[in-house]
Amino acid sequence: MISEVIKMTQKYETTSDFIAAETVDQLYPYQVDRINREIRDLIALNASESSYHFEECPKCHSRIQSFMSGGYTYANVDATKIRKNKLLKCPACHHRFTVDH
Repeated sequence: MISEVIKMTQKYETTSDFIAAETVDQLYPYQVDRINREIRDLIALNASESSYHFEECPKCHSRIQSFMSGGYTYANVDATKIRKNKLLKCPACHHRFTVDH
C-alpha cells in the first residue's frame, strides 16, 4: 500500500499531500503497517459512505422503510436558482431534511 502511495507521488510535482519515500524509510515496520491499516480503513469508509440509507426520521425518530422525495434546496447564483441539495420527507411527521454525509 505504501509503495502505491509512493508511486502516486512520482506523478505529481509536489508531494505535500502524499507520503514521501524518505519519510517511509524513517518509520519502523509496525508504523508502516499501521499506516497501511489506516489507508484501508479510510478507503472502506469512503466506499460505505458513497451510498446512504436512512432508517429513522431525525425529528420524530419513527422507523421508516423509505422516505418520500421532499424537493431540493436552492442557491441563488447570479439571480438564478440552482438546485443544491436533495431533500427527503418523512411520511409520518412531514419533516423535510437534507441528505448530508
